[in-house]
Parts: sequence; C-alpha cells; structure tokens
Amino acid sequence: MDRAAYDQQILKIINDTNKFKPLSTDPTISRENKLQRTLRDIRRRGQLDQVIYERIYPCGSQPARIYGLPKMHKPRDEDSLPPFRPIISCIGSYNYMLAKYLSELLTPHIPSEYSVHDSFSFVKEINDLDTNNRFMVSFDIVSLFTNIPLEECIDLAVKYTKDGNPNLKLTHEDLRDLFKLATTGTHFLFKGNFYEQVDGVAMGSPLAPILANLFMGHHEKNWLDDYKGPPVLFYRRYVDDTFCLFNNKQDVDQFFQYINGKHSSIKYTKEEQTNNTLPFLDIRIDNSREQNVTSIFRKPTFMGLFNNFTSFSPIAYKRGLIRTLIDRVYKINNTWIRFNEDLKNLKHILQRNLFPSSLIDKCIENYLNNIFIARPDTQKVDQETRYYKLPYIGHFSKIAQIKLDRLVKQHCKNINIKLAFTTFKIGSLFTVKDPIPKELKSCVVYKFCCASCNACYVGQTIRHFKTRRKEHLFGDKSSHVYKHVHNTKCGENVNNECFSIIDSDNTEYKIKIKEAMHIKWLRPSLNQQVKHLALSLSL
Repeated sequence: MDRAAYDQQILKIINDTNKFKPLSTDPTISRENKLQRTLRDIRRRGQLDQVIYERIYPCGSQPARIYGLPKMHKPRDEDSLPPFRPIISCIGSYNYMLAKYLSELLTPHIPSEYSVHDSFSFVKEINDLDTNNRFMVSFDIVSLFTNIPLEECIDLAVKYTKDGNPNLKLTHEDLRDLFKLATTGTHFLFKGNFYEQVDGVAMGSPLAPILANLFMGHHEKNWLDDYKGPPVLFYRRYVDDTFCLFNNKQDVDQFFQYINGKHSSIKYTKEEQTNNTLPFLDIRIDNSREQNVTSIFRKPTFMGLFNNFTSFSPIAYKRGLIRTLIDRVYKINNTWIRFNEDLKNLKHILQRNLFPSSLIDKCIENYLNNIFIARPDTQKVDQETRYYKLPYIGHFSKIAQIKLDRLVKQHCKNINIKLAFTTFKIGSLFTVKDPIPKELKSCVVYKFCCASCNACYVGQTIRHFKTRRKEHLFGDKSSHVYKHVHNTKCGENVNNECFSIIDSDNTEYKIKIKEAMHIKWLRPSLNQQVKHLALSLSL
C-alpha cells in the first residue's frame, strides 16, 4: 500500500470526533507525574506491595502510537482501500505496566459461562451438539473495543476484582482510581501531533480484551435469562463474534432485534448459514448431515503465504511451523475425509512456499505416530530450564548450540538450556509507527561534547532524555557537566545541541553495560571513572 494512502486512512479514523480529539500539547510527562503521585500515596498508606509498586511505577514513559491493520476481508471504500482496524500501541506508555497488573488481577474472575477460549475449544463443544435441522447464525459486534462504555466497565472491573480477590489491600476507591488511570486519557502520537481517545478502551492496551470480555460476560447472561422469545438452543462467544443455534430463521430475526436493543453502545450485525454451512472464527461448520462436520475455513483474501522455506531462519522453526499447521488441521476437522482433504490443501500451500514434499510428509508421519503409537514412559530428570536468546547466523548457530548443550551436560547436569534464535526481519525497515521524539526517549546512553573545548562526558538515564539534560545544565550541581558549564568560561556556548543520544536499550541493567562500554571506548574527560563498575561485573 502507498504510504500516502495509508496515512490518509489513519487520518480518516482519528478525525472522527466521536472517538478521538486532537491535543495541543504533549501530556506524557504530566500524566506520568499524576500516576506517580497516586502510586506513592497508595504505597505510603501500606496498601500496595513494594514489589508491585516498583513494577508498575512509571519512569521515562513514552506516548502511545497508532497504526492500522487493513481488514482485507471487508468491502473496500470509494478509494478502493480496505477499512483499517486502529491499534494504539501502548507498550512503554505511562500506564502500560499498571494495565498489565490490573488485567492479571481481573482475568481469573470474569464470567465465562458463554465464552470460548479458542477455535479448538469451540470445536469440542460443537461436536457434542445435534445441529441437524437447526439454523446457524453468527453475530458480530460493531467496533466493540472503542464502543464499550468505559465508566460502566470500570465499575464492573472494580466489583469483580474486589469480589475475586478478598485479600487485596486496595480499597474500592483506590482500585477505581487505578482502573481509571489505566484506561482513560489514552493519548497517542501520529505525524508529530498528539491525539486522545474519547471513549472506549484502546485496542493495544493489555486491558482492552479483558474489559471487553468482562462487559459482554456480565451482560450476556442477563440478556439470555431475560429473553422471553423462542429458545436460543446454543450460544457461544469469542470476544466480539457469537455463534448461535435456533430452530428456524424466524427465531433468529426475533433474537437479533432483541439483542440490538439491549444496550445503546452495542450494535450487532449477523451472518446466516448458506447451504447449511457457516464460517465461524477459522472453522467451517456443515450441519446438513446427522452429525455436523467441521473443517478449516480460509477467507477469500487468504494469500497462502507462510514463512518461505528459503528464508534465513533455523530449520527447527520451519519444522515447527509445519507441525503447528498439521495440529490445527487435526484438531479442527472431526471427520477423516475432511482431515485428508485439508491436509492435502495444506501440503499444496506449503509446497507453494517451497517446502520440500519429503519434509512435509515426514512431519505428518511423525505427528500421527505421536498420536496413535503408544510410547514407553521415560523417567525425566528434574532440571531447571533457562532460556537464552542468540542471533541466528546460519549453520554456525547449530554448531554453537551443540557445543553449548555438551558443555552444560558435562558441568551443569541440573540445568536445561533452551536457545531462541533471532533473525533480522526486512519488515523492521518499514515501520508504520511514529518515531519517538528525541526529547521523550528514555533508557539511553548520551554524550555531552563542549562547544568551546574538548571536554566530553558519557552518561545514561532511564528517565526522559530532556529531563536529565536539563539537570546537567541547571539543576544537578554534583554533575561534572554542571560544574564544567558553570565554573569555566565555556558555559556561554553550551546549549542543548551539545547533548546527543549514542545508544539505547530496553532495560536499566543493559543500558548501564552499554554506558560502561562507551566510557571504555571514548575515555571522556569529564567522567571520573574510566573502568566502569557495571562493565567489570559483566566481564
């Protein structure tokens, strides 16, 4: 897609004043400060554990950023472009870790009587039903994440969290404040401008699917209990998609009218069965026989593209892809005839991605053998599993893995090493998110170079770069940069341009290691230490 067309589609979304509004200034630091004050107050009253407090306390946070995922299966607009699903990437934002913590508290206590976990659990349930001579329909909620009423969701979240965690020290008021801080005021960056979501929860927040499930799980039970029309024979929901069984089409129309009037924020669309078949999630359901038949469903826009066999990635990952796809075919199909047909289709798709037939057949054979051939139980030695990440460099990576396994078995018999190999993705060169402004970058190594002499300083900060820079120039009198600026004649020529970011990472420990390495390489004159403690500890 052309970049200009992509940007135009995003602007069309954020120009909807019912959902988003522009902001005149960047509220990142002020909102971070507000959350910090709230957490300090709760901690001071002894209602928040120190470990949790340190985990969710924001420092050097960054604005969220919006991007769009095209809905290729939806009808295109007048410009022949697919509609976009807006995703607000909240990783690194001031309330991201708070949202993760609250989602962990809330998730186990969400009503789940009518929801399914995934396609596989849905197939298990539908296989036990008599769908013959029943009418199938699926209901889809229009823009669930952005339409759910946030205030109502927060009330429900507080209730279910407190009821499900009786030993939780947080009061109702504190919990409400935290949920509000975690969901409202979701601001994001696009093309250098800041915007805020007006209502609903941002798709990209850890709380988004949790609150959506909570809202629907709470209401759908009441709606079904209160319904006085013809019976709903079966009802299961996955996030915003619902599968139902009725006796006939007239019953569908009556229930559809009923649920569309139950809540002003929730509107449904429906898709009815055609020729006794209906797609739901990635499953095709056929109820034309006494026993329903389930098989793989692929949308017309499916391109058949997977990780190509010639790609520069470990062979184990390619085998893993084949096994995963075979497992999906096996678990979704409930007849051997459809299983064989979908397996042939899968093999054809993989061959188009240049996978050798011999490798595909071997993976199929191994998968079926593991299912149908009983293997003797082997006694496993209790081992501690440790995971490490290494860059993938071809067959040298396999050699390194073999040697490492051998060394570990010789010297650390109680440890099991699992290596994950990373590869460079071309897609990383084509980012659709706005870059973080230099002023708001955090967890960085920076360098100060005097404009009047050769004085140089290297430092690191996990806070915002502009905050630490301001301290060096005006606030931190113990800083060697401050002393150089104010105690020498160079001060009048020093400005913000004398500071530059030379490295970054995502953890405090790693950034200290990188700072130490740069100090060792550059030997800056204003640094007291040339041999850095962090570097000496890591070697």
